[in-house]
Amino acid sequence: MKRNGTIDLMKFILAAVILLFHGSKNLTDETLFDETAVAVEFFFLVSGWLMASRIARVRAQEPGNVSVGEETVSFLGGKIRRLLPDYHIAWLIAFAATEVAEKAGVYAVLKDGLKGLPEFLFLTASGLFGRRVNHAVWYVSAMLIAMAVLYPVARRFGETFNRLIAPLIAVFIYGFLNNTADGTIAGPATWVVFTTKGLLRGFAAISLGCTAFSLSGLLSGSGWKERPGVRRLATAAEWVLYGAFLGYLWEGHDRSVDYVFILLLFAAVSLSFSGLTLSDRLLDNRAVYWLGEFSYDLFLCHGFWSHVLEESLGDQSFGVTMAVYVALSVGTALFVRCLSRWIRRRAEGRKNAEA
Repeated sequence: MKRNGTIDLMKFILAAVILLFHGSKNLTDETLFDETAVAVEFFFLVSGWLMASRIARVRAQEPGNVSVGEETVSFLGGKIRRLLPDYHIAWLIAFAATEVAEKAGVYAVLKDGLKGLPEFLFLTASGLFGRRVNHAVWYVSAMLIAMAVLYPVARRFGETFNRLIAPLIAVFIYGFLNNTADGTIAGPATWVVFTTKGLLRGFAAISLGCTAFSLSGLLSGSGWKERPGVRRLATAAEWVLYGAFLGYLWEGHDRSVDYVFILLLFAAVSLSFSGLTLSDRLLDNRAVYWLGEFSYDLFLCHGFWSHVLEESLGDQSFGVTMAVYVALSVGTALFVRCLSRWIRRRAEGRKNAEA
């Protein structure tokens, strides 16, 4: 499937926003951006759209000899393979940096390693917290667990799921979160009645992403692509929505409005994937696609530095603190990306040699 330049650019921008927020909040007295919890919903929405797209292609072929269970396992296996080895390399670096910062002895390191297995095995969002050294990876866990449940349902019901069941799931979950705990989506590890808030968010936003797939399909097939004026208007609407969302991240003090901005983000993602706007053509280049891919490593490699550096930086100025933090986060992300690509090439070369 061809990459989408607008989505890739927004992935990078929001990963950078989350990086700056966590660093400034944990390491300084001056927080950049008001709150970025709702930014993660973008990644869930995109994951839901891509899952629905995959299901649509498979349903069009209708392989009669493959069970939905086998297909779901195959889908999840493919997702996990694309997450690796970046995920585990980043986790090992986070674990090592945290243990060194805490001056842990051999016994403590072994014990913490065992307690960290749930996070290492993508289980954090289930509530099996154990030893958490890379807090940002809750998103990956929530995505995989939610998809394991939603994929077979979406595969079975197709467009009925996308247009009816999925939006109802999103409405019920967000309505539930709005009336429990603190009424916001912030705090993914918060236990809400029977599960974590992060996992509920995964179910809601991935479902909404499936609905976005159907909406973008309707927009794509509307015939408006042949009307330049409509395309320019759609492009303007797309970036007004993204701009409003980024502005809310910067100054949005009222967390109860999160749910409204999730709907605006849903509309923006639907437009971006519809092919109706001019943005994808303008952003159709390798540099933007690289930024989209790099956003994953940046997401994995920043959170633990915002905790590890709390004690070691001491009383430094805001500029120095953020410069060190950003440099370490970006440097680690580049290292993880390069090492992961090298490991993949080696594995592929060995496989080809054996074939």
